[in-house]
Amino acid sequence: MKIQSKDSKSFLAKPGDYQGALVYGTDRGQVRTRVNEIIAQLLKDPNDPFNKSELSNEAMLADPARLADELAAMSFTGDRRVIELRDVSDKVSDIIASAVEYLSPQNFLLVWADELNARSGIRALFEKQAKLASFACYKDEGAGLSQLVRDTLRGYGLKADHEVIIYLSEHLSGNRMIIVSELEKISLYYGDDTQLNVQMVRQIVGDPGEHTLDDICEAVADGNIESLCRSLDRLYDENMQPVVILRSVSRYFNRLFDIQMQQQSSGQSIDQVIKSLRPIVFFKQQPILARHAARWRSGRLRQAQQLMLEAEYESKLGGDLGAILCTHALMRTAKAA
Repeated sequence: MKIQSKDSKSFLAKPGDYQGALVYGTDRGQVRTRVNEIIAQLLKDPNDPFNKSELSNEAMLADPARLADELAAMSFTGDRRVIELRDVSDKVSDIIASAVEYLSPQNFLLVWADELNARSGIRALFEKQAKLASFACYKDEGAGLSQLVRDTLRGYGLKADHEVIIYLSEHLSGNRMIIVSELEKISLYYGDDTQLNVQMVRQIVGDPGEHTLDDICEAVADGNIESLCRSLDRLYDENMQPVVILRSVSRYFNRLFDIQMQQQSSGQSIDQVIKSLRPIVFFKQQPILARHAARWRSGRLRQAQQLMLEAEYESKLGGDLGAILCTHALMRTAKAA
């Protein structure tokens, strides 16, 4: 069964109503967060070796029968067991589909992965069976990101005005683990019951785009190869997937294209168009966006987007070469600037 966004809270509160769950998406940090929340609901001790078993893609390919044995095995303590499949790909979809019929009611099959396309066999399995749940995790952005920032700060006992929420939403987009980590850093520095302003959070979050994908987009659009390489190294060190980076740049270039089209149709200036965008663009980012919208012609923007799509497709097929293919595509685009 496919879990819709509006039903996510009720599902995460009672995942045990199902016998298994697939958690996947472009936001790896959010995927890991959701996986940990599910395990915490199902097991008294998330690290209990008797009631939790982990299998990788490689382990299942090396011994296809092992998963069925794990799903049928009984707990020594009589408690519920969790069988966790890590970083799966569609290479093991047939193995999972064959083993599910052996899933004991006492066991819970928890599968997590990066992005899976609509034709994925694993997605089809979890979306079509009533006893299984499929839960997608995509990058927090727009109103959803603002709400995450607002709720997290409130949970730490911090007060923030609208300008603070906009600033943090603009500069903390990307991996949810990074977002939550930065917000936690703010709470540790200022403590409970503090009224935050932009100057205060800027000291903690640091330079705009320091830990986000914004740096990549800006470096590519500016043609700044040195900045691009530094930012890529930082995101790769944080285990950011190449597909996520490519899609972020593609979305940014699509935004520049939309600004140009809106300018032509409305007769407004680029600055006027940017100020009318929703969600509101943080004032420090407005001149950057305007510079890029004026610099790139629509034809070049479309070529860049096509290059991102081709690189994404090739990186999915390239396995460990994904980062190399991603870097090559971004550097080609940056040179075109």
